[in-house]
Amino acid sequence: MKDYINLIPGESEREGGISKEKIFALGLILIIIIWGVTYGFKYYEVQKLKKEKTQIITKRDNINKELTAMIEEMNRLSAKGAVAKDKGGETLNLRDLLKERITWSTVLRELSFLTTPDLWFTVIESRKKRDTDKKEMHFSGNAMSHADVTNFIAAIERSDSFTNINLNFAQQSDLSGQSVVNFDVTAAIKRP
Repeated sequence: MKDYINLIPGESEREGGISKEKIFALGLILIIIIWGVTYGFKYYEVQKLKKEKTQIITKRDNINKELTAMIEEMNRLSAKGAVAKDKGGETLNLRDLLKERITWSTVLRELSFLTTPDLWFTVIESRKKRDTDKKEMHFSGNAMSHADVTNFIAAIERSDSFTNINLNFAQQSDLSGQSVVNFDVTAAIKRP
């Protein structure tokens, strides 16, 4: 005697549901899908690492170029010091060799403190003085009055960065309906 009622037709019951072959095929497909997803993620990570490696190699090459340039500059300065020593002078150190250089950041910073809001530049340039190796600065610009130009010249005359200040011209003109003074000044740059 049966404790349950079978409502499934007899032929369906005989088929036995899902066969072992189907279970094996589904398992194999599942394994292939998992492997494919894992491979895709790993492939993406490898590509990302290759890109990072390329960037690091590029940075390394740039640093090597800079280092080579610095070594060449140090060798050139060392050779210059050795030549000075061979000529009977004392050995030059790096600080002595850099004394010839102008520190532009200091010059421009000082210039920013020497100008007033009523004076502005249209040209600031550095150039070699004629027939010498000395540098000079050329300033052109506008000011609200002749007094502003005079105050600027007085300020750069007191400066530690400039010497031999020359006013090339200062003339009244009209700029957009406003009366201004155009000026042009040159000054030699003091070596540190």
